[in-house]
Amino acid sequence: MASAARPYQHDDAVLVTMHGEERVVAPLLLRALGLRVRLTPGIDTDRFGTFSRDIERTGSQLDAARAKIAAAFEISPGARVAVASEGSFGLHPQIPFMPLAHESVVMKDRISGLELSTDLRWHRQ
Repeated sequence: MASAARPYQHDDAVLVTMHGEERVVAPLLLRALGLRVRLTPGIDTDRFGTFSRDIERTGSQLDAARAKIAAAFEISPGARVAVASEGSFGLHPQIPFMPLAHESVVMKDRISGLELSTDLRWHRQ
């Protein structure tokens, strides 16, 4: 059986992170889309806000992830695709004392304008 076509086979994606997300994201993007991930050095992602809220965001999690992507494209003018995530951690809104994590992941194709995003929420029991 032939394998499915990968729309970004052999293309590079820049990933904006300071916290090791490449260990999870890079293999997934390679397997699913054929993207080879490289990191964007020199971008202090904490300047867009931190999940602990030590540094406040100026907008939503999605806004922060999009700002990271814009910064990646700025320092990587040849990159077609950029990926960033932004997370938060706090109490569950309906279940007292239950922690809740929320991660937004965004991928942007600069050429086509395609933007894919996902919101992941989970809690620990």
